[in-house]
Amino acid sequence: MKNKEYQEIAKLFKDKNKKLFQIHKIEKIHNPYLLGQYAIKKKHLEKLSKKNKRKIPKDIRLFHGTGKDEMESICKTNFDWRRAGINSGHKFGQGVSFSATANYATNYTDDKDELKVIIVAKALIGNTCIGYDKMIIPEENCDTSSDKNENVFVKYDDGTFYPEYRIYYMGNNPDKLNYYQQRKKSITLRDFILDKFE
Repeated sequence: MKNKEYQEIAKLFKDKNKKLFQIHKIEKIHNPYLLGQYAIKKKHLEKLSKKNKRKIPKDIRLFHGTGKDEMESICKTNFDWRRAGINSGHKFGQGVSFSATANYATNYTDDKDELKVIIVAKALIGNTCIGYDKMIIPEENCDTSSDKNENVFVKYDDGTFYPEYRIYYMGNNPDKLNYYQQRKKSITLRDFILDKFE
């Protein structure tokens, strides 16, 4: 089961990535509190969408590049739209940005780190509109803004996203890849359990 889950996430990372990256490890984020918030929000939006005859939001796995400094905070308290874009600015709206491709999201990880980390998140995506840098909320009847190709999605509403996995990976320097491959004994999927909420 766990090996199958690992293969699924590894395939998602590699299939949607044109660059050469080597996965070092994948960790599953297990946060019942955040997952509960996500489930409640999903049920509410499904009910609201049926009532208003709108597109029902779907669970979509997306990527989010960030620095290691923000990683623990995201795993414990979720993504924070108030902190989003601090380092890189906003292109398609002033919410939390996610990408359909790992290739795009890797541009927002720490350049200085040899071993980088990226988050795989679940997000509820329903109706989208084209976003722009000053957009504070999406257009009426939309829950998400995006670029014109729907490669980048911006979410504005807390509880409509959940960090599921974090992938540690190396860039495309063969010497560094070999160094990390020799150090690791095996690639495993381990639970990252958070039982303290402050």
